[in-house]
Amino acid sequence: MKFFKRLLSLAIVGLLAIALGHVVTGGLIEKEVCAAGNDIYEIVSGSCGENLTYVLTSDGTMTISGSGDMTYQYNPWDSYNLYIEKVVITEGVTSIKDAAFRYCEDLKSITIPKSVICIGESAFSGCTELTSITIPESVTCIGESTFYGCTKLTSITIPESVTCIGESAFYGCKGLTSIVISEGVTEIGEYAFSGCKGLTSITIPESVIEIGSQAFSSCDKLTSITIPINTKYQNDVFWYCDNIKKIVYTGNGTLTSEVVSLFSFANEYSVIIQEGITEICDFAFENCKNIISLTIPQSMEKIGDNAFGYCSNLSTVTIPNSLKKSIDYSNAFYATPWKMNNIPDEGSIGSCTWSLNNGVFTISGSENIEGGIIPEEYRKISGYSVIIKNGINTIDVKAFYGCIGLTDITIPGSVTKIYYEAFRGCVGLTNINIPESVTYIGDSAFADCKKLKNLVLPDSLKKSIDCSNVFYATPWKMNNIPDEGTNGSYSWSLKNGVFTIKLSGELEENIIPEEYCDIQGYSVVFKDVITKIGDYAFYRCEGLTSITIPKGVTQIGDYAFYGCERLTSITISEGVTKIGDNAFYGCERLTSITIPEGVTKIGDNAFYGCKGLTSITIPEGVTEIGMCSFAKCKGLTSITIPEGVTEIGTCSFEECKGLTSITIPNSVSNINRSAFLDCDGIKSIIFTGSGILASESVPEIEIEDYSVTIKDGITQIGDYAFGKNSGLTSIVIPEGVTQIGECAFAGCKGLTSIVIPESVTQIGEYAFDNCMGLTSIVISEGVTKIGDYAFSGCKRLTNLTIPESVIEIDNGAFSGCTRLTSVFCPCKFKGLFSKNVKINLSHGKIVVDKAVKATCISKGKTKGKHCLVCKTVILPQKIIPKLKPTIKLSATNKTIKTKQSFTLTVSKLSKGDLIKNVKSSNKIVATVKVDKKNKTRYIISAKKKGKTTITVILKSGKKAYCKITVR
Repeated sequence: MKFFKRLLSLAIVGLLAIALGHVVTGGLIEKEVCAAGNDIYEIVSGSCGENLTYVLTSDGTMTISGSGDMTYQYNPWDSYNLYIEKVVITEGVTSIKDAAFRYCEDLKSITIPKSVICIGESAFSGCTELTSITIPESVTCIGESTFYGCTKLTSITIPESVTCIGESAFYGCKGLTSIVISEGVTEIGEYAFSGCKGLTSITIPESVIEIGSQAFSSCDKLTSITIPINTKYQNDVFWYCDNIKKIVYTGNGTLTSEVVSLFSFANEYSVIIQEGITEICDFAFENCKNIISLTIPQSMEKIGDNAFGYCSNLSTVTIPNSLKKSIDYSNAFYATPWKMNNIPDEGSIGSCTWSLNNGVFTISGSENIEGGIIPEEYRKISGYSVIIKNGINTIDVKAFYGCIGLTDITIPGSVTKIYYEAFRGCVGLTNINIPESVTYIGDSAFADCKKLKNLVLPDSLKKSIDCSNVFYATPWKMNNIPDEGTNGSYSWSLKNGVFTIKLSGELEENIIPEEYCDIQGYSVVFKDVITKIGDYAFYRCEGLTSITIPKGVTQIGDYAFYGCERLTSITISEGVTKIGDNAFYGCERLTSITIPEGVTKIGDNAFYGCKGLTSITIPEGVTEIGMCSFAKCKGLTSITIPEGVTEIGTCSFEECKGLTSITIPNSVSNINRSAFLDCDGIKSIIFTGSGILASESVPEIEIEDYSVTIKDGITQIGDYAFGKNSGLTSIVIPEGVTQIGECAFAGCKGLTSIVIPESVTQIGEYAFDNCMGLTSIVISEGVTKIGDYAFSGCKRLTNLTIPESVIEIDNGAFSGCTRLTSVFCPCKFKGLFSKNVKINLSHGKIVVDKAVKATCISKGKTKGKHCLVCKTVILPQKIIPKLKPTIKLSATNKTIKTKQSFTLTVSKLSKGDLIKNVKSSNKIVATVKVDKKNKTRYIISAKKKGKTTITVILKSGKKAYCKITVR
């Protein structure tokens, strides 16, 4: 519909041109219409290479023909990008030049011939309507950003001839659901397919030697990946691909942990290793807890030590028979569910035998139960019990260490000793009855049994063992330990859920006794003056709910409150100058925090993962916000960065999904590219400060609709400040800004309107270049200079007012504004615009042309006006025709006697007319003499009888006659 209207307007203009018998120049039509009846006609044509020509016709088709490369300094059809819907490149053309069809927003299809070898950088970037393209076998290179932002492109096949896919080549092609990368490609540049959110699977051929950073990052729907094991990868190639379900490894040789680690973030995925791979290195998949199934090929010869160790969800493995006898299952698949299904249900170790039946381990024998009696693969499985038969007398060191699934154990009366860490980490064990026969229990024997509440302990042991050691960090110990104590330089007491700590000086690590760390619902107060909360001071105190940092503290150390998951409130007193790395990492229930004046640095990961945090106040004085300091604070809705901050580090606010508003001062000189990565909810950015707002102070964010407000104090918008922020839709520039720098808003194609205040004197070159969504521009009085190409390519701009204050408009300032139809500007600039633009002029110096009255001698003129600067006639003078000459004589017939005389009077002459001559036709009869006192009176004297005629002749040529008879 849109193009039909455009076509209709073109046709009307064309027909008018024919009717008037001349060519319409500039704007839409630059060629004479060939025939009045044709439906399709040429709009513009020209040269685009030494032997290449282009033609754009009224149906939206651009045809490029000839031979050789596209070569030109400036894109010759740039002003017509919005009219191009189809591109046909004919056989013979060998290259598509950089940016050739950039921002052709209505381009839907393109034909590329087999003669084309290279597609240049940004050749089709921003072609948002392009749905498909076929790249011929002849093409060897796809340049940087070639298809950047082609959001409706659905599929692409990259032929075998292509060896290189450039940086960001398909970046942001979110409609892309299918990619075929053929064998032959050797390099895939960084961010090449980043943000292709519709892509579900990808197969990387074995020819690829190297893949750049984040080449496939943020491909949210990617579920299946096939990758060769011998390709060189950056470790962030697949960042934020959170839905991967299947990974297929191809190639020859050894599969290493470096390749496997690319997918350490994946959830519940299957692994298929294809034929050709012969070895899996030691520890390759160790701790990959989300692998659920595995297929190993016939070609596999070796699986290394712990290759799949601790893959706690690996339950299905397809393995060739040739390997079943040659590998050590207990090693290669250590602690996996699959191994559980492939081991016997009975065995022996030392002098003991064991069997498993219906979830009950029965252990029999004599002497000792050695460490590792429970097979490792069973240690992690929940819900089993152990019965030790009579005859066993010693439970040895670490006999049941880490059996997290052990819930109940029966110890017979034959047992006399339980050694060091025998049951340590049996977190499922809830109760135990230690028989009277036991005379010795070693250190930490039941430490970290976090559910052990019920314990029967012989009286003989209660005094002989150190319960705080043996039962360290167990609920039973909590109920059986004193509520006060000392530790080195400090003392503590616990009453009604409040720890009171007495200490002077620096608070060291692990201040809370470890057995209390995971008990719920306590707070901490300090009685004495302390100067520092040391590293790890409250590390993983998961039960801590509130704490007040007292006055006098100057530093909060690294990891000080790391993992305090239940901490909801903290008050940091004045005087603190440093918050250390990871200080509040993972404090998920912390809802608000006020950082006091005096803090100069917020450390790396300081508030990482504080997802309950909804507000935070960062004071003046902070100069550095560290790496990932507020990353994944998903409840944070707004943030104000204070004046003085100079750097916002890597991932500082990454994945703050709730963040809608940011305030940034222009003191910030470095914002890392990932500082606001995946902050998809941002709607408003406010800039504060004084002086220049530089590009370094503006974050790179990839969201589609946000506004910018610049506060008073900013005097200049720096070069490239907002360049290519295509999601920017509105901006408020305050009074006080005097200059808008080079390329300040170039490529902000989401921007629809702009008001430039009176304080601005200069608009830099390319300042609003290719702001293709801009429909309204207000340039206020005060601007004196508009730089080269300042508004070039603002293709939706229809009208424009240039104020009188503008002295200079440089080259191409409004070139490519193809829809501009009305301009009001000072008269000196009227030659800048094409002839089809209606121009209303404001004139510099108007001169009044005086009226001239008409006479019978000469024509007159009415009053007029014209501009002395541009010579334009404002009020044209109209010609007043000459007056009609008139005359009246006092007598037209007269009879007199000889020697008599009379006076002939001339009257009623038209304005400006004069008596030129009065004469007698017969001076013998009568003579004429002018009256000297009145020259309109003439004395006629009779001389002789007869007749004569007196003729009065006027300057205008009019004549009058008086006939005389003398008697």
